[in-house]
Amino acid sequence: MIFAEKKKKILTGITALLLCAFFVAAALWGSAGDAFAASSAQNGVYDAAELLDSSQEDRLKSRLDSYCEKYDCDIAIVTTDDAGGKTSEDYADTYAEDLGMSMKKEDRPGILFLIDMDNRRMQISTSGQAISYYSDSRIDHILDRCYKYIIRDDYYRTCGQFLDGVRDYMGISAARHGRLRAIHILIMAIISAAAGGLIVFIMLRRSGGVITTSGATYLNAKDSRITGRSDHFINRTVTRRIIHRDTDDGPGPGGSGGGGFHVSSGGGEHGGGGRSF
Repeated sequence: MIFAEKKKKILTGITALLLCAFFVAAALWGSAGDAFAASSAQNGVYDAAELLDSSQEDRLKSRLDSYCEKYDCDIAIVTTDDAGGKTSEDYADTYAEDLGMSMKKEDRPGILFLIDMDNRRMQISTSGQAISYYSDSRIDHILDRCYKYIIRDDYYRTCGQFLDGVRDYMGISAARHGRLRAIHILIMAIISAAAGGLIVFIMLRRSGGVITTSGATYLNAKDSRITGRSDHFINRTVTRRIIHRDTDDGPGPGGSGGGGFHVSSGGGEHGGGGRSF
């Protein structure tokens, strides 16, 4: 009887150990799966056009990797001197899909920056959650900053400005940012109006006295030599000419900017925009 109880306790202990081992293995497998999913996209710098030297490429890659880890996103910088007959937009979207960046709005955020020397154009392609982070106006702002350097053939700083844009906007919804900005402007307007009203009130309270002078105070009617005067309208001449105005209210030099949401030729959902140089 005592032996049977000991045997039962041993079997119970072995069963508990096996269950613990199973749960630990499942947790490790899940972590490995998550790590694989997080690194499924090939983040990095792909300088096919050889616009960067090795040290510049290493520095950009180090910074890019840190942002991928910090913001839990996918980032790639790509250069090419042969787009294969594709537009810059189609080339960037296809490249992002081939790298494994998400193709649906609700998926992991991904952003790719292309310098296309074939079409002489910069292009940004966003995917997943990054579509909501990088609105047209934000993409235009990033491209404006990049444009200052790419026209000088300074491709390293051009890519650096793109990474600045990743840092500034990744994870921040453009719609929420717009609402917060509008509220901030409204609050500042109310504060300014209240401060202005208070200043005017204080000035009015401190102003006073009685006006004791008028025009007659300084007029010597006896010695004055002013005579009557009148004006007579004779005619009017009007000259008209056409003033040509620039009606282009788009982005700065280099053409179009943010292009909004679109579906690529491969069926992927993307945002983004580009700028010629």
